[in-house]
Amino acid sequence: MNIEELIDFITDYELGMPVRAMEQLIAEGAAAVPALVHALEQWQDDEDRDLIHIVVVLGELRDPAAIDILMRQLRQPELDYLAAAASEALAKIGPPAVPALIAESQSANAEIRLLTYATLGWINDQRCFERLSEALVKDAELTDVVATALTDQGRAEALPLILEAYQKVAPWQRADLEEAMRALHLRRTITPHWKENWRLRYRPSGLWSRFDPDWPAIASTLHRSDKWPTIRDEAPLRSLEEILAAEPEQEPENESCEDCGAPFEYPTGVPVCPESALSAALRQVEMLQSWREAVCEDLFDALDDIDDHLVEARDKPEAKSRAKREKQLTHLVGLEVERETCRWLIGQGYESVGPAKAFLLAQAAQFAQRYGDPDGLLQPVPTPTRAGNKIGRNDPCPCGSGQKYKRCCLGKVH
Repeated sequence: MNIEELIDFITDYELGMPVRAMEQLIAEGAAAVPALVHALEQWQDDEDRDLIHIVVVLGELRDPAAIDILMRQLRQPELDYLAAAASEALAKIGPPAVPALIAESQSANAEIRLLTYATLGWINDQRCFERLSEALVKDAELTDVVATALTDQGRAEALPLILEAYQKVAPWQRADLEEAMRALHLRRTITPHWKENWRLRYRPSGLWSRFDPDWPAIASTLHRSDKWPTIRDEAPLRSLEEILAAEPEQEPENESCEDCGAPFEYPTGVPVCPESALSAALRQVEMLQSWREAVCEDLFDALDDIDDHLVEARDKPEAKSRAKREKQLTHLVGLEVERETCRWLIGQGYESVGPAKAFLLAQAAQFAQRYGDPDGLLQPVPTPTRAGNKIGRNDPCPCGSGQKYKRCCLGKVH
């Protein structure tokens, strides 16, 4: 396909994410930018086209020629997922986008200012720091947002500026500024989601309009509510020493296994305990084998297929009988496990079934060595090859388990 055909394909993709076609557009480099910009302008009001994939590709290309059209998307916060994706794309373009962002940060629209502040906070540039420092003083409505954006920059010189603003903000905003000062003091920065693998970052998640929100989208949702200031606790004014000495919020403890009491770990992307790690890994291997048998070698294709089945399963009316409801739930949980397995493998750098399967088998062998294999899950199943050595159903199983053959390995012989 040529560039125009690829753009038509990615904007007409029904479910999932057309990763391979998007990769082809990215490989075209700057040559693809004019056509992408034109398509975004042409189909701005076309409800049959999915424009998110164009925005993502422009972000990955990091070409300054896309700044104007991405700013246009950012100015439409009512299209929340497109505005958020445009904000992240502009952050990827970086310093060349700073003048346009600074100009837009003067907007009368608070939602647009919020997004531009967040984007400026993600760009390591002195101009961004200066603009945010100015807004910290002048934009009383969004002081909490500006403080968080300054925290993203991680500059120690922002701490006294936030402390000065802290003395003047409304009591309901103090908690956010206190958190910003503690984060700067402890040099605790959080990696923004847009730095993750874009192939996973912008997949539909079902938790928000399209993909998982980062803090600006959450802040925007909260600030839209007239009740937001009234439901916040009014923190008392404290000294810097008191703020920095305050106990940080405790991280929630990992959930523990009801059977063995050990905390759950995520060595292969799904929660397991020492007793279940090996069997879970082997079930994941079986998942991969089932995808292969369905002639699906590409994990991105598998992910699209799983997402399709998840949408279908979630939309299905709840069954009336308890047994059928439990079956529905088991099916849904199984699909979620498949999805998390697939996402985790892609995050580890595996994109096709063969290498991913070999990797999981190696992980399973490590679990057997670490936790043992009391059920013989990794042991080869003995199969009789000569009629004279035929094993009776009621004979002791040759695997040494002490059970009768019919109750042990008979069902495993293929």
